[in-house]
Amino acid sequence: MNSLDFEVMISGYGEVGVKADVAAAVNYFEELRAAVIAGLQTGRSVAELRNSIRLKPYRSWQNYDQWRELDILGMARQPQQAGLVE
Repeated sequence: MNSLDFEVMISGYGEVGVKADVAAAVNYFEELRAAVIAGLQTGRSVAELRNSIRLKPYRSWQNYDQWRELDILGMARQPQQAGLVE
């Protein structure tokens, strides 16, 4: 995304953003994925991760509380289906 030349992003979800907002969203998903994979690799269940993973820097984001658990479920699905974790 950083290589794309744009000033404003309209995603269809949330508010209109700028390039820095896109970078922050990428960071959020990278941090979330790392936390989910680390938890799964230590044998924790997805239910445990849904109750425990909280990325404090993003708590003030619009819809963070509503989407957090769904984001965790989505992040757990791919490595499980790929056989990277149980």
